[in-house]
Amino acid sequence: MRRAWLDDPSQVTLNFDDTRCALVAAPGDCAATVIHLRRIQPLAFPGLPATATTTLTVVTDSDLYTFQLVFPLAGAPAYSILAVQPDAPSPYASAILTTQIASPAGVRWVEQGLLEAQRRNLVATGDPLWERIQALLEQLKQGRPLREAAQTTGVSEALVVRLVELGRSDSGITQGR
Repeated sequence: MRRAWLDDPSQVTLNFDDTRCALVAAPGDCAATVIHLRRIQPLAFPGLPATATTTLTVVTDSDLYTFQLVFPLAGAPAYSILAVQPDAPSPYASAILTTQIASPAGVRWVEQGLLEAQRRNLVATGDPLWERIQALLEQLKQGRPLREAAQTTGVSEALVVRLVELGRSDSGITQGR
């Protein structure tokens, strides 16, 4: 990520895993991989109208992303974590997908990885992502090829590889850095 900002900062704070990203003077030096948003009590800024939504804009080396954020009046928002990942997995990940994950043991690793992700509060039961991963698991258990199951359920192959990494503690599966 190169830079990120909110159109209306009156109800949410923005933080990064790289402290250089908060410096307005050095936005090009930002190398954050995580953006953390936290609700705050609404602030009144002169000249800024109160709204129920804002836009989060994220600029990466390769793309521009915009996310519409809605401030619910009560309760938790529908999404708590959003990961932006490339659609195409690395060649190494593709090799893993076609060999190890498309097996009964691979399905177990994905299930275990999902439970580990839940334990780490990366996904919660009932979240749309949780439901899509459950649909993926059902298709894999029925013998559907992984690529086809991932595509039909809207789960990226990179996420499946990451779940296997989380679910298989003795795994030699790691993606190059």
